[in-house]
Amino acid sequence: MSGALRLPWWPREDRAGLPVLTPDELVALRTATRQLISPLPERVAAGAEAIGSLLAGDTDADAAAERLLDYWLYEGVATLAIERAREAGIHVDDWDDVQDDIAEQADQARMVQEAVALQATRMLERAGIPSVVLKGPLMAAEFYGDAALRSPSSDVDLLVAREHLWRAADVMRGAGWAPPEDAIVHGSLPALHLSLEGPGDTPAIELHWRVQYYDEDAHTRGILERRRIDGAVAVPSQQDVLDVLLICWGRDGLHRARLLADIGAAIAGGASLEASHLREVAALRATHASLAPAARALLGLPAAGGGLPARVIRRVGERDRPATTRGAFAQAAVVDLLAAPRGERRARFNEVWLRHPAAIARWHPELGSWRIAAARVASLARTSARAAGLLARRR
Repeated sequence: MSGALRLPWWPREDRAGLPVLTPDELVALRTATRQLISPLPERVAAGAEAIGSLLAGDTDADAAAERLLDYWLYEGVATLAIERAREAGIHVDDWDDVQDDIAEQADQARMVQEAVALQATRMLERAGIPSVVLKGPLMAAEFYGDAALRSPSSDVDLLVAREHLWRAADVMRGAGWAPPEDAIVHGSLPALHLSLEGPGDTPAIELHWRVQYYDEDAHTRGILERRRIDGAVAVPSQQDVLDVLLICWGRDGLHRARLLADIGAAIAGGASLEASHLREVAALRATHASLAPAARALLGLPAAGGGLPARVIRRVGERDRPATTRGAFAQAAVVDLLAAPRGERRARFNEVWLRHPAAIARWHPELGSWRIAAARVASLARTSARAAGLLARRR
């Protein structure tokens, strides 16, 4: 990337807090950031060059540095991006204080979350309930070598088998966590997890019985069978961590650079998109086939063939950072539908869009059919007509 990346001050913020930029400005900044967080050294160097060009070419370098930092903070990659930029010889004094503050917060969060994870998993094991800790500071310390390089999360995610979910919730309630209030949408189960607020300042716990909507229990059981011990806590295998990150990134509509950075860190740590256990679960093969090529493309990794058309990946994952809450929801729905098994796309549309009449009435009162919805969702996310057609054909 050559020349200065000239970005204005954020003109305004929408209700979701996303800075509103022109498409070209947003692409330039996102591209440079993705390069900085890539596992490939040559990509990192290109990202650093682009950031240096911005700082050197702006008429107000301090303002440019502040805009960059605001964006990185919003994306949750500030400490990682600052560290990568510093390694490339780019140094801004104000960034040091921010990095130190985030590192201190991350260290405190790590200690608290590790203590809660240890307490929770031990209680569950004593009750005969196997579990693993998903994501969080344990993953950050392993893949980044320093938990401070990943922005801290606010809760502790645990995975248990579906038949143990409610008993696990009872165990945590007995230790002071609040009863869950999640909607029951899958028989006697929530869509993905139960959320239990912790006592006082203790982190909340999310008890997952699955990670992806299309998994009944095969993927969860595989993760539990392959779990390993990290210190005194059971965690997924490195490959399963990558698979979970890929799913979460897709569920978020390919938003937020933090999950993409985590995917890159997992790959650098030895996990592989090609060796994914998602391919072993029939209901999740479409998820892998849709999301793995998008991750490769946006991290600059060599393409492995197949998957979504390249222009769909670019439109959904590169240019179309939604500027509103509605747009973010719509884009997540597009990606979710593309990741659904071929025979379940209509049912998934019915579950996501028709089970929530209040949200539909507020956001999209005109939606009434699969084909109209597919086109409307794609339009709201500003995806290409190709994406809408792909949805309709793959239902």
